[in-house]
Amino acid sequence: MRVFEDHQEFFARYQLRNAADNYLYTAKFNLFVIELNHTDMARLEDKKQKVDTWAKLFKATTWVADTGSI
Repeated sequence: MRVFEDHQEFFARYQLRNAADNYLYTAKFNLFVIELNHTDMARLEDKKQKVDTWAKLFKATTWVADTGSI
């Protein structure tokens, strides 16, 4: 299940904008959404920031260390 079926992304940032003219009200309020089951969709920037690694941590079912992770 995805947040938005017609707009698939692994990691997204949503902001408050005016629908009429796209004016950004503030950059200080953001809603970040990570699709934990879709790390395969991670972009290069997401991987550089280790967002995919954090997603794997949240999905973990055990505390056994995995070589090459965080």
